Amino acid sequence: MKKKRMALILPGLGYHSDKPLLYYAKKLFRQRGYQIEEITYQNLPEWNKENLEAVGEIVTQQAEKAFAQIDTQSYEEIVFISKSIGSVAACRLIQKWRKEWKHICFTPVEVTIPLLESGKTIVFSGTSDPFIDCSKLKQVCREKKIPLYLIDEGNHSLETGDIIGDIEKLRQIMKKL
Repeated sequence: MKKKRMALILPGLGYHSDKPLLYYAKKLFRQRGYQIEEITYQNLPEWNKENLEAVGEIVTQQAEKAFAQIDTQSYEEIVFISKSIGSVAACRLIQKWRKEWKHICFTPVEVTIPLLESGKTIVFSGTSDPFIDCSKLKQVCREKKIPLYLIDEGNHSLETGDIIGDIEKLRQIMKKL
């Protein structure tokens, strides 16, 4: 009997699963036989560096409510695929449920850093991302032995402005998943 597996998408606020990182990650996991579930946020305030903690809390509450509707016991494997503020909710859900779930973390925000856990987490970030202190992220990932892939000059979407180069980087990222 085939294992029942799920990939749970926790997007950013302006970066949904129709954008490259999540779009191709979702397609890749669907091709691998995973059922895809997506969290959709409702009525969120505008966010900026100053209110990230509060927005992260709201996103987490909404993700917890949606996640509670999923029969997690029926899955032998669950992979969290998060982007930006969605990484806060993913980390908190994994901690709350105390499971050894995999977590693919695209462009975490500053509030995510202390929530990252070693084990089955992999992080992708850009060196020019204004929503994270790259040196702190590197330090925590090194201390916790979390694989970290940094895109040189990559922004919060892991894009550099070099279209062909960005497409190649996207290809390399997908190969690491």
